[in-house]
Amino acid sequence: GLSYKINARTHTATLVGNEANPYTGNIVVPETVTAQDGTDYSVTAFGEECFLGCIDLESVKIPSTVTTLGARCFMNCQTITEIDLPEGLKELPVGCFASCASLKRIDVPASVTSVGGVCFMDCTDLSEVHLPATIKSLPAQCFSRCLSLMEMEIPSSVTSIGDYCFYRSSLSSIKIPYSVTTVGAHCFEKCSMLETVELASTVTQLNEGCFSYCSSLTSLYFNGNMPDNTIGCGAPNNCSLYVPEEYYDHYQEELGAVYRKIFTWTPNELTRIDHDGRLLSSVQALDGTASCAVSVPVVIVRVRGAAVKVVDR
Repeated sequence: GLSYKINARTHTATLVGNEANPYTGNIVVPETVTAQDGTDYSVTAFGEECFLGCIDLESVKIPSTVTTLGARCFMNCQTITEIDLPEGLKELPVGCFASCASLKRIDVPASVTSVGGVCFMDCTDLSEVHLPATIKSLPAQCFSRCLSLMEMEIPSSVTSIGDYCFYRSSLSSIKIPYSVTTVGAHCFEKCSMLETVELASTVTQLNEGCFSYCSSLTSLYFNGNMPDNTIGCGAPNNCSLYVPEEYYDHYQEELGAVYRKIFTWTPNELTRIDHDGRLLSSVQALDGTASCAVSVPVVIVRVRGAAVKVVDR
């Protein structure tokens, strides 16, 4: 059976692990449990390490009443292939799914605003991840050694990508969205299949070795001025750097001795500027068009080098 910790004050119950008899098979967790005195308690949480090391666990149905998962909740559940996360869940804590070697897909609901470090580390079969535009950061080693992860769309809400976040993943290309300002140390290190990277103009810092040992990296696209420590990012010397024309001389002066292939390109980018000329944000256009929320009436659109003023409707 399932074990719970009861909170009589809040009339809630937390599912807890059972070290003597680890959970196995297909688990269906109910929305409510009834205590010996006949009182019903709503199941709102899974405790820390609740299913840790339950190597024969095949599936878990999480009720819609659950809003909290404890740290390392499903760590090392090696036979789970997919799990449905309920809307209303607040966060995915540290190590929540680490070493779930058979997990193939994860859809994170929009209610989640935080993902903990090493959350999906060593999920070697994980090939499909959907993150909502509520996630603020991708912390250290979040997708480290996800050997089957070939593509990933980073939400436009993410402002930072942590150290070793995608270390040794199988990404073939990655686009860093306009919301991101820093890329962590060794973030994409040893992503041997990574060929193309595009960095938004908001990226101001490339930390040490973020592209080290990316042996297939051939194209690195910059949408703005050169981020700090670009020289230490570790991109291969034969990688082609594509930079906006207005910043070409700066890139050439700082990087030309190391990177022989520096070219200009013209990104399509929608930039929000306030009445005093201060940059508010920018959005990259993928197909020649772009849109973003505007709180002031002036928008400057740069398309192939030409600036066009657009008035908010």
